[in-house]
Amino acid sequence: MEQLPWNVTVLDLTRLLPGGVATRLLVDLGFNVIKVEDTEKGDYMRETSPEVFNYLNYGKKSISINLKDDRGREIFYELVRKSRIVIESFRSDVVKRLKIDYDTLRVLNEKLIYCSITGYGYEGPLLPNHDINCNAYAGIDKVLPVQVADIGSSLLAVIGILNKMWRNEGGFVDVSMAGASKLFNVINILTEGKSVLNGDYPCYNLYESKDGKISLGALEPKFWVNFLHAVGREELINRQFDPNAIKDVSEIVKSYTTKELMEIAERYDVPIYPVRRLGEVKREFKYERGPVRGENTLEILKILGVPETKIKELAHDGVVLIQEKDFLT
Repeated sequence: MEQLPWNVTVLDLTRLLPGGVATRLLVDLGFNVIKVEDTEKGDYMRETSPEVFNYLNYGKKSISINLKDDRGREIFYELVRKSRIVIESFRSDVVKRLKIDYDTLRVLNEKLIYCSITGYGYEGPLLPNHDINCNAYAGIDKVLPVQVADIGSSLLAVIGILNKMWRNEGGFVDVSMAGASKLFNVINILTEGKSVLNGDYPCYNLYESKDGKISLGALEPKFWVNFLHAVGREELINRQFDPNAIKDVSEIVKSYTTKELMEIAERYDVPIYPVRRLGEVKREFKYERGPVRGENTLEILKILGVPETKIKELAHDGVVLIQEKDFLT
Protein backbone atom coordinates (compact mmCIF):
# COMPACT_ATOMS: atom_id res chain seq x y z
CA MET A 1 0.00 0.00 0.00
CA GLU A 2 1.38 3.38 -1.02
CA GLN A 3 2.28 5.58 1.93
CA LEU A 4 1.43 9.28 2.20
CA PRO A 5 4.04 12.07 2.26
CA TRP A 6 3.33 12.83 5.93
CA ASN A 7 5.92 15.63 6.21
CA VAL A 8 3.82 17.74 3.80
CA THR A 9 0.38 16.39 4.73
CA VAL A 10 -2.37 18.87 5.65
CA LEU A 11 -5.50 17.87 7.56
CA ASP A 12 -8.20 20.22 6.27
CA LEU A 13 -11.13 20.55 8.68
CA THR A 14 -12.49 23.68 7.00
CA ARG A 15 -15.66 24.35 5.06
CA LEU A 16 -16.64 26.97 2.50
CA LEU A 17 -14.22 29.59 1.17
CA PRO A 18 -11.42 30.79 3.52
CA GLY A 19 -9.95 27.42 4.42
CA GLY A 20 -10.91 25.99 1.05
CA VAL A 21 -8.85 28.55 -0.85
CA ALA A 22 -5.92 28.23 1.57
CA THR A 23 -5.74 24.46 1.23
CA ARG A 24 -6.27 24.59 -2.54
CA LEU A 25 -3.26 26.90 -2.74
CA LEU A 26 -1.31 24.37 -0.67
CA VAL A 27 -2.33 21.63 -3.12
CA ASP A 28 -0.97 23.76 -5.95
CA LEU A 29 2.28 24.14 -3.98
CA GLY A 30 2.65 20.37 -3.77
CA PHE A 31 1.20 19.61 -0.32
CA ASN A 32 -0.83 16.47 0.30
CA VAL A 33 -4.21 17.69 1.57
CA ILE A 34 -6.71 15.37 3.28
CA LYS A 35 -10.16 16.89 3.62
CA VAL A 36 -11.65 15.72 6.91
CA GLU A 37 -15.45 15.75 6.77
CA ASP A 38 -18.11 14.55 9.18
CA THR A 39 -20.27 11.52 8.46
CA GLU A 40 -23.58 13.39 8.29
CA LYS A 41 -23.32 16.30 5.88
CA GLY A 42 -19.76 17.34 5.22
CA ASP A 43 -18.84 20.57 3.45
CA TYR A 44 -22.14 22.17 2.41
CA MET A 45 -20.38 23.96 -0.45
CA ARG A 46 -21.02 20.67 -2.29
CA GLU A 47 -24.69 21.60 -2.48
CA THR A 48 -24.65 25.40 -2.51
CA SER A 49 -22.15 25.66 -5.37
CA PRO A 50 -20.81 22.34 -6.76
CA GLU A 51 -18.55 24.09 -9.28
CA VAL A 52 -16.90 26.19 -6.57
CA PHE A 53 -16.57 23.09 -4.41
CA ASN A 54 -14.82 21.23 -7.23
CA TYR A 55 -12.35 24.09 -7.69
CA LEU A 56 -11.60 24.45 -3.97
CA ASN A 57 -11.12 20.73 -3.42
CA TYR A 58 -9.38 19.74 -6.63
CA GLY A 59 -6.46 17.43 -5.88
CA LYS A 60 -7.48 16.65 -2.29
CA LYS A 61 -8.29 13.34 -0.64
CA SER A 62 -11.39 12.96 1.55
CA ILE A 63 -11.86 11.03 4.76
CA SER A 64 -15.23 11.07 6.51
CA ILE A 65 -15.15 10.46 10.27
CA ASN A 66 -17.33 11.33 13.25
CA LEU A 67 -15.23 13.50 15.56
CA LYS A 68 -17.94 13.41 18.23
CA ASP A 69 -17.28 9.69 18.71
CA ASP A 70 -14.19 8.73 20.74
CA ARG A 71 -13.25 6.11 18.13
CA GLY A 72 -13.52 8.64 15.30
CA ARG A 73 -11.51 11.16 17.28
CA GLU A 74 -8.79 8.59 17.85
CA ILE A 75 -8.52 8.03 14.09
CA PHE A 76 -8.08 11.77 13.69
CA TYR A 77 -5.49 11.82 16.47
CA GLU A 78 -3.49 9.14 14.65
CA LEU A 79 -3.55 11.29 11.52
CA VAL A 80 -2.37 14.27 13.60
CA ARG A 81 0.55 12.25 14.98
CA LYS A 82 1.76 11.63 11.44
CA SER A 83 0.84 14.88 9.66
CA ARG A 84 2.52 18.30 9.55
CA ILE A 85 -0.40 20.73 9.43
CA VAL A 86 -3.95 21.05 10.73
CA ILE A 87 -6.14 23.87 9.44
CA GLU A 88 -9.63 24.57 10.78
CA SER A 89 -12.22 27.33 10.67
CA PHE A 90 -14.44 26.55 13.67
CA ARG A 91 -15.10 28.96 16.49
CA SER A 92 -12.74 28.38 19.41
CA ASP A 93 -15.43 26.94 21.68
CA VAL A 94 -16.27 24.29 19.06
CA VAL A 95 -12.72 22.92 18.70
CA LYS A 96 -12.36 22.80 22.47
CA ARG A 97 -15.63 20.90 22.78
CA LEU A 98 -14.54 18.43 20.10
CA LYS A 99 -11.10 18.12 21.76
CA ILE A 100 -9.29 19.06 18.55
CA ASP A 101 -7.92 22.44 19.71
CA TYR A 102 -4.25 23.32 19.46
CA ASP A 103 -3.44 22.70 23.13
CA THR A 104 -4.82 19.18 22.81
CA LEU A 105 -3.21 18.31 19.49
CA ARG A 106 0.26 19.72 20.11
CA VAL A 107 0.73 17.08 22.82
CA LEU A 108 0.40 14.46 20.07
CA ASN A 109 2.85 16.12 17.66
CA GLU A 110 5.34 18.75 18.81
CA LYS A 111 6.11 19.74 15.20
CA LEU A 112 2.45 20.28 14.36
CA ILE A 113 1.52 23.54 12.64
CA TYR A 114 -2.03 24.39 13.67
CA CYS A 115 -3.80 27.14 11.71
CA SER A 116 -7.09 28.57 12.94
CA ILE A 117 -9.16 30.83 10.67
CA THR A 118 -11.89 32.68 12.56
CA GLY A 119 -13.95 35.81 12.06
CA TYR A 120 -12.35 37.97 14.73
CA GLY A 121 -9.35 35.97 15.92
CA TYR A 122 -9.12 32.90 18.13
CA GLU A 123 -9.62 34.94 21.30
CA GLY A 124 -12.10 37.32 19.65
CA PRO A 125 -15.90 37.46 19.89
CA LEU A 126 -17.64 34.12 19.32
CA LEU A 127 -20.02 35.56 16.75
CA PRO A 128 -21.20 33.99 13.51
CA ASN A 129 -19.85 36.02 10.63
CA HIS A 130 -19.48 36.35 6.90
CA ASP A 131 -17.36 38.53 4.62
CA ILE A 132 -19.74 41.49 4.94
CA ASN A 133 -19.42 41.51 8.75
CA CYS A 134 -15.61 41.44 8.66
CA ASN A 135 -15.58 44.25 6.12
CA ALA A 136 -17.86 46.29 8.35
CA TYR A 137 -15.40 45.74 11.21
CA ALA A 138 -12.68 47.13 8.95
CA GLY A 139 -14.66 50.27 8.11
CA ILE A 140 -15.74 49.19 4.61
CA ASP A 141 -19.20 50.68 4.17
CA LYS A 142 -20.10 49.07 0.85
CA VAL A 143 -21.24 45.60 -0.15
CA LEU A 144 -18.30 44.36 -2.21
CA PRO A 145 -18.75 41.92 -5.10
CA VAL A 146 -15.55 40.09 -4.13
CA GLN A 147 -14.75 38.22 -0.91
CA VAL A 148 -12.04 40.34 0.70
CA ALA A 149 -12.13 38.76 4.16
CA ASP A 150 -12.45 35.20 2.88
CA ILE A 151 -9.67 35.29 0.31
CA GLY A 152 -7.48 37.64 2.35
CA SER A 153 -7.56 35.30 5.33
CA SER A 154 -6.70 32.40 3.02
CA LEU A 155 -3.54 34.17 1.93
CA LEU A 156 -2.60 35.05 5.52
CA ALA A 157 -3.11 31.41 6.50
CA VAL A 158 -0.79 30.14 3.77
CA ILE A 159 1.83 32.77 4.64
CA GLY A 160 1.68 31.82 8.32
CA ILE A 161 1.96 28.10 7.56
CA LEU A 162 4.87 28.53 5.16
CA ASN A 163 6.65 30.73 7.70
CA LYS A 164 6.49 27.91 10.25
CA MET A 165 7.61 25.39 7.63
CA TRP A 166 10.56 27.59 6.63
CA ARG A 167 11.63 27.88 10.26
CA ASN A 168 11.16 24.11 10.70
CA GLU A 169 9.01 24.60 13.77
CA GLY A 170 5.53 23.82 14.93
CA GLY A 171 3.13 26.30 16.45
CA PHE A 172 -0.17 28.12 16.33
CA VAL A 173 -1.18 30.34 13.40
CA ASP A 174 -4.05 32.64 14.38
CA VAL A 175 -5.78 34.13 11.32
CA SER A 176 -8.57 36.71 11.61
CA MET A 177 -10.85 37.32 8.63
CA ALA A 178 -11.59 40.79 10.01
CA GLY A 179 -7.86 41.42 10.22
CA ALA A 180 -7.56 40.53 6.54
CA SER A 181 -10.27 43.08 5.72
CA LYS A 182 -8.37 45.74 7.67
CA LEU A 183 -5.23 44.95 5.70
CA PHE A 184 -7.07 45.36 2.38
CA ASN A 185 -8.57 48.62 3.60
CA VAL A 186 -5.31 50.02 4.98
CA ILE A 187 -5.02 52.94 2.55
CA ASN A 188 -8.55 54.19 3.24
CA ILE A 189 -8.05 53.75 6.98
CA LEU A 190 -4.79 55.70 7.05
CA THR A 191 -6.06 58.46 4.72
CA GLU A 192 -9.44 58.56 6.48
CA GLY A 193 -11.30 57.84 3.27
CA LYS A 194 -9.38 60.32 1.12
CA SER A 195 -7.73 57.71 -1.09
CA VAL A 196 -7.49 58.35 -4.83
CA LEU A 197 -8.20 54.67 -5.43
CA ASN A 198 -11.93 54.73 -4.73
CA GLY A 199 -13.26 55.60 -8.18
CA ASP A 200 -13.93 59.26 -7.45
CA TYR A 201 -11.30 60.60 -9.84
CA PRO A 202 -10.97 60.55 -13.64
CA CYS A 203 -7.46 59.06 -13.74
CA TYR A 204 -8.44 55.89 -11.86
CA ASN A 205 -11.82 54.59 -12.97
CA LEU A 206 -13.88 52.27 -15.13
CA TYR A 207 -15.31 53.55 -18.40
CA GLU A 208 -17.61 52.34 -21.17
CA SER A 209 -16.01 52.03 -24.61
CA LYS A 210 -17.93 51.69 -27.87
CA ASP A 211 -18.16 47.94 -27.46
CA GLY A 212 -17.30 47.11 -23.86
CA LYS A 213 -15.78 48.37 -20.65
CA ILE A 214 -12.20 49.30 -19.75
CA SER A 215 -10.14 50.20 -16.72
CA LEU A 216 -7.93 53.29 -16.66
CA GLY A 217 -5.24 53.41 -13.97
CA ALA A 218 -3.32 56.58 -14.87
CA LEU A 219 -2.32 57.48 -11.31
CA GLU A 220 1.19 58.68 -12.09
CA PRO A 221 1.25 62.06 -13.90
CA LYS A 222 3.29 60.60 -16.77
CA PHE A 223 0.59 58.04 -17.55
CA TRP A 224 -2.15 60.67 -17.35
CA VAL A 225 -0.19 62.89 -19.74
CA ASN A 226 0.47 59.97 -22.09
CA PHE A 227 -3.25 59.17 -22.21
CA LEU A 228 -4.29 62.74 -22.97
CA HIS A 229 -1.61 63.10 -25.64
CA ALA A 230 -2.87 59.91 -27.24
CA VAL A 231 -6.47 61.16 -27.44
CA GLY A 232 -5.55 64.77 -28.23
CA ARG A 233 -7.05 66.31 -25.08
CA GLU A 234 -4.06 68.01 -23.44
CA GLU A 235 -6.32 70.69 -21.95
CA LEU A 236 -7.31 68.15 -19.25
CA ILE A 237 -3.76 67.64 -17.98
CA ASN A 238 -4.29 69.76 -14.85
CA ARG A 239 -7.59 68.00 -14.04
CA GLN A 240 -6.19 64.58 -13.16
CA PHE A 241 -7.87 64.62 -9.73
CA ASP A 242 -10.90 66.74 -10.60
CA PRO A 243 -14.06 64.63 -10.14
CA ASN A 244 -15.87 66.88 -12.61
CA ALA A 245 -13.53 65.67 -15.36
CA ILE A 246 -14.92 62.13 -15.16
CA LYS A 247 -17.66 63.16 -17.60
CA ASP A 248 -15.05 64.42 -20.09
CA VAL A 249 -13.01 61.22 -19.90
CA SER A 250 -16.18 59.13 -20.23
CA GLU A 251 -17.02 60.89 -23.49
CA ILE A 252 -13.47 60.41 -24.76
CA VAL A 253 -13.37 56.69 -23.99
CA LYS A 254 -16.87 56.13 -25.39
CA SER A 255 -15.62 57.32 -28.81
CA TYR A 256 -13.13 54.42 -29.09
CA THR A 257 -13.52 50.67 -29.44
CA THR A 258 -11.83 48.45 -26.88
CA LYS A 259 -9.34 47.33 -29.51
CA GLU A 260 -8.43 50.93 -30.32
CA LEU A 261 -7.95 51.71 -26.64
CA MET A 262 -5.62 48.72 -26.24
CA GLU A 263 -3.62 49.99 -29.22
CA ILE A 264 -3.34 53.34 -27.42
CA ALA A 265 -2.21 51.54 -24.26
CA GLU A 266 0.58 49.75 -26.10
CA ARG A 267 1.69 52.65 -28.30
CA TYR A 268 1.61 55.42 -25.69
CA ASP A 269 2.39 53.41 -22.53
CA VAL A 270 -0.92 53.86 -20.71
CA PRO A 271 -2.31 51.52 -17.99
CA ILE A 272 -5.53 50.46 -19.73
CA TYR A 273 -7.06 47.01 -19.71
CA PRO A 274 -10.48 45.68 -20.76
CA VAL A 275 -12.92 44.43 -18.14
CA ARG A 276 -13.11 40.76 -19.12
CA ARG A 277 -16.28 38.69 -19.08
CA LEU A 278 -16.48 36.22 -16.21
CA GLY A 279 -16.86 33.29 -18.58
CA GLU A 280 -13.59 34.21 -20.25
CA VAL A 281 -11.76 34.32 -16.92
CA LYS A 282 -13.41 31.10 -15.74
CA ARG A 283 -11.76 29.10 -18.51
CA GLU A 284 -8.38 29.82 -16.94
CA PHE A 285 -9.21 28.05 -13.65
CA LYS A 286 -7.81 24.53 -13.37
CA TYR A 287 -10.17 21.99 -11.83
CA GLU A 288 -12.13 18.89 -12.69
CA ARG A 289 -13.99 17.57 -9.70
CA GLY A 290 -13.51 17.56 -5.93
CA PRO A 291 -13.45 14.28 -3.96
CA VAL A 292 -16.68 12.51 -3.08
CA ARG A 293 -17.25 12.68 0.67
CA GLY A 294 -15.35 9.79 2.22
CA GLU A 295 -13.82 8.82 -1.12
CA ASN A 296 -10.46 7.99 0.46
CA THR A 297 -11.60 6.85 3.91
CA LEU A 298 -10.84 3.18 3.25
CA GLU A 299 -7.48 3.95 1.64
CA ILE A 300 -6.35 6.15 4.54
CA LEU A 301 -7.53 3.77 7.25
CA LYS A 302 -5.60 0.94 5.60
CA ILE A 303 -2.48 3.14 5.45
CA LEU A 304 -2.94 3.79 9.19
CA GLY A 305 -2.95 0.02 9.68
CA VAL A 306 -6.56 -0.33 10.86
CA PRO A 307 -7.62 -4.00 10.40
CA GLU A 308 -10.40 -4.69 7.88
CA THR A 309 -12.68 -6.15 10.56
CA LYS A 310 -12.29 -2.96 12.60
CA ILE A 311 -12.96 -0.76 9.56
CA LYS A 312 -16.21 -2.64 8.88
CA GLU A 313 -17.23 -2.22 12.52
CA LEU A 314 -16.51 1.52 12.42
CA ALA A 315 -18.49 1.92 9.20
CA HIS A 316 -21.40 -0.10 10.56
CA ASP A 317 -21.51 2.08 13.69
CA GLY A 318 -21.42 5.33 11.67
CA VAL A 319 -18.00 6.34 12.98
CA VAL A 320 -16.60 6.52 9.44
CA LEU A 321 -18.17 6.81 6.00
CA ILE A 322 -16.84 4.50 3.28
CA GLN A 323 -17.82 4.75 -0.37
CA GLU A 324 -16.69 1.20 -1.31
CA LYS A 325 -19.95 -0.58 -0.50
CA ASP A 326 -18.67 -3.89 -1.81
CA PHE A 327 -15.99 -3.82 0.90
CA LEU A 328 -18.68 -3.75 3.57
CA THR A 329 -20.59 -6.80 2.28
